[in-house]
Amino acid sequence: DVVFGLWRLSDRCDSLLPDHTASNTLAYSEDFSCRYDFGLPREGTAGVAFSPVIDLSSAAPNSPMRLSMNYFMDVDQELAECRIGVINFSTTGDADLIASNVPGERGSGIATLLNGSGGWEPLSMDIGRYAGTLIQLVIRVDVPGTSNHEGSGWFIDDVLICSPSAPVGGESHFTWDFENGLGDWRFDPLPSDFGATASRPDGEGIAPKGLGLQNLWRLTELCESIEPGHTLTHSLGFVDDAVCRYDIGNPTGGVAVSPLIDLTTNKEAVRMLMNYSLDVNQADVDCLVQASNQITGMWETVATNRAIFGTERLINPTGVWQVLSVDLTDFKGMMTRLRLIFNAPNPINYSGSGWYVDDISIFSSGEPKPTPVNEVIFWGLYE
Repeated sequence: DVVFGLWRLSDRCDSLLPDHTASNTLAYSEDFSCRYDFGLPREGTAGVAFSPVIDLSSAAPNSPMRLSMNYFMDVDQELAECRIGVINFSTTGDADLIASNVPGERGSGIATLLNGSGGWEPLSMDIGRYAGTLIQLVIRVDVPGTSNHEGSGWFIDDVLICSPSAPVGGESHFTWDFENGLGDWRFDPLPSDFGATASRPDGEGIAPKGLGLQNLWRLTELCESIEPGHTLTHSLGFVDDAVCRYDIGNPTGGVAVSPLIDLTTNKEAVRMLMNYSLDVNQADVDCLVQASNQITGMWETVATNRAIFGTERLINPTGVWQVLSVDLTDFKGMMTRLRLIFNAPNPINYSGSGWYVDDISIFSSGEPKPTPVNEVIFWGLYE
């Protein structure tokens, strides 16, 4: 009975798919066959990947802190056990379980690792209980037997630990926390060319092209803005903040547009971080983050609550404030803008609180450069 550990740095198999920083990833897979289960007569495979020791000791105990990453998982759900743990060196040194694909282990404080979704998924979780300590991430796979499963395994990239209330600095950066107002952001009606191809991969029509839609974008300090996980207290919100809902009995929709963002001198990779809270009716509401392409004159979707190939996924509902990380390298060397599109043409009396956005940060270089206000603690791109 031989146990084989397969963790490796890989630029093959599912590392070639979009929705993470191309092209290297941390992978539990045999990257010539693109499988983790060879179906050979042996007991199985197992292995553990350890991060470096991560120093959170300068943060106040229990202060806001988030761990985010992108991952792709395709394993035998009945047999393969995938877990993420945190070793807290300030206590016993044992690993606390914080994420798992094992059904019986999911629950309060333990995030669910999605298996077999067919694409890269974002994971974001609160790790504020480790603020003020030294920690180490432990990523473990246990496959106690073989089922000749053809799945590719588990791939991880873009591991980020940061304080969600602090903007990120870099060689050239733009940040908005909205505590002193909109900062030249503006609110527009839904664009007249916004239709099926703008958000829906199935081609179904969705919008009355902005006609009759009530635009609820505003600067707010109410509703989800009072919750921790972002720079308190103001945020951009698509909500009627008198009732803390976006569905107020009539069609709603609109656009929040950023000022011009000058990336003309940028020669390195460009990335955007954004904190957001989202609770909408997934079947009928479209939420998109777009950037303008100066060369084509078109808006390009970089994140959405829909499953669209080549874009980051907005988690819905978030439950708590989440961190969105988007690669904007395709826009380096340009003047660009961001826009946030919200489209809810079919009111159904849904009680969700809407969409809130805060702490937008755009920076260049392969890694964020720390500044006095920057609380990026750990950044794993594996490139």
